[in-house]
Amino acid sequence: MIVLPKTDLNTAKDIALKLRDHVQDTEFTDIGQRTASYGVATLLHNECLSSIVQRADLALYLAKDNGRNRVEIANG
Repeated sequence: MIVLPKTDLNTAKDIALKLRDHVQDTEFTDIGQRTASYGVATLLHNECLSSIVQRADLALYLAKDNGRNRVEIANG
């Protein structure tokens, strides 16, 4: 989990996309190339911590279900 205080949804998505690209473009010693999927969520008004974590987790699983090596945005 990466927490980005004072970051809007578009910026958080852009950061996740850059991280995804960096991972896929890196040749890791002993394991070769890998990919990464990300679920992005921003804190809603009066939302508790467990809720935002759950929404980000659901978005992550959606990214994996949609083909992996993706960034998905949480509903909310």
